[in-house]
Parts: sequence; C-alpha cells; structure tokens
Amino acid sequence: MSRLPTEATDEMLMVRYQRGDREALAHLVRRHAPSVYSYANWVLGNASDARLVTEQVFVAVVGRTAEFKHEVRFTAWLYSMVRALCVQHGQQVSAPSLQPSAPTTPEPTPTEPSVDTTRSNASGRAADALADLPADQREALLLREIAHLPFAEIAAITESDADAVRSRIRHALERMHEAVVDTEEYARALR
Repeated sequence: MSRLPTEATDEMLMVRYQRGDREALAHLVRRHAPSVYSYANWVLGNASDARLVTEQVFVAVVGRTAEFKHEVRFTAWLYSMVRALCVQHGQQVSAPSLQPSAPTTPEPTPTEPSVDTTRSNASGRAADALADLPADQREALLLREIAHLPFAEIAAITESDADAVRSRIRHALERMHEAVVDTEEYARALR
C-alpha cells in the first residue's frame, strides 16, 4: 500500500488508480462520496435512492477507469456520471419529491417562536424554494453549491454555455433569497 498525500489532486489520484493503486480510488471515494450523495439526495429526494446512485457512480468510475483522461478535471467527469445516473434512476421511480430526505422526528410546537424554530422554518422555506426552481436552475445551483464545480464545468455537464449557467445560478439565488428573506429578518428581530 502506498502512502497518499492529502494534497494529491483528484486527477493525480485517478492516474494512480489507473496504474493499479487501489488506495488512490479509496481516497477518491472518501473525498467525493459525501457530496455525490448530497447531490443525489437533493435531485432524487430519497436517501435510499441517493445511496444507491452513489454506489453506482463509484462502480461506474471503476468500470470506466480507462476512459478517464488526466487532462479533464475528475469532478467534471464524475458529476457527468452522477447526473446521468440520477436522470436514469429518476425515470425508473415515480415522481421524486426534489427535496432531500432526512430522518423525521416530531418536534414540540412552542407557543412563542424561538430563533431555532425560525431558522428551521427558513431551512424548510429554502428547501421548498429549491424544489420550486425550474429544473435547469436547480441543477446548476446544486452542481455549484454541492459539487463546487466551476461554471465552465457545469456548462459542459449540462451541455450549455458558461453565461447561461451564470444566469441560471443568479436567478436561482434570487428566488431562494426571496423565499427566505422574511424569515431571516424575523429571526434577527428575535435576537
């Protein structure tokens, strides 16, 4: 087993994996599985489906290892597969909710709204606002905020241009802001 520096780029790790270094793949999985899962969970709206897609993505990485070219950013290559698998999986299940699933535990309803309750309401409003975005805006925003991809890579993945991606993200952020601004102002007033 070789020792991998934490500063090794994804592309370096993938080249190492192509040369037979299994630890390099394990490092890539540890590095990217949480964001792949989070993206899939938002897109599919189901934790179980998101876990399945996350597993399928890394199986696809192994199966398509020879196709990876180190000149391409690993994250762009990875998320093009994530996106395709989410679309494929979404077509196989009926009507995803487009909100991330989370364990639900009933919370007591306070008589006076607290800052925590108000923040929770803002989170709920943000999730609702994200679900209500047009699909192209939601996809661009998720790729930017969860996968941390640059505009050019989002454009390549979504088969559009960088200016369109910037516009989609700007419009998405404006809509998200409008959805939660009242709740944020109320939370500030409670402090």
